[in-house]
Amino acid sequence: MEIKLAKEYATLIASKRTLEAQLREVSDSMKRIERPLLEEMQDNEIDSLPIYVPDGRRITVYIHRQKWAKAKGGDRAAVVDALKMGGLTEFLSENYNTSTLSAFVREQDANGESLPECLTGVLDIGTVTSLRGRSSGATSED
Repeated sequence: MEIKLAKEYATLIASKRTLEAQLREVSDSMKRIERPLLEEMQDNEIDSLPIYVPDGRRITVYIHRQKWAKAKGGDRAAVVDALKMGGLTEFLSENYNTSTLSAFVREQDANGESLPECLTGVLDIGTVTSLRGRSSGATSED
């Protein structure tokens, strides 16, 4: 086996993890200052602010406004009923979560249980094979 490809892949995994950690730190910092900056811009009636960042790029920080509808008191069932009564069924869908269903299939398999008969004719069960990596604790070059 050519170890060169495996070493390159492991190096990329390590790099990805470092970048993801940096992205989490940046996102956390942005979340921490977003609200105070938004309030300051609103208080000063500033909708957009062009800023030159240290690498020379110009980033325009702006206030984005978007309306969202949500269930009063978290009562989603009442919204579903109201949509049905109003003939607005295009906003409703019957669906399932693929990840949750796949977890159920794996659980059935792990417990040596068959799938419910109602599912056997409508599901394709397959195995996805991929590479992953985990830190092993060693830090020396091989």
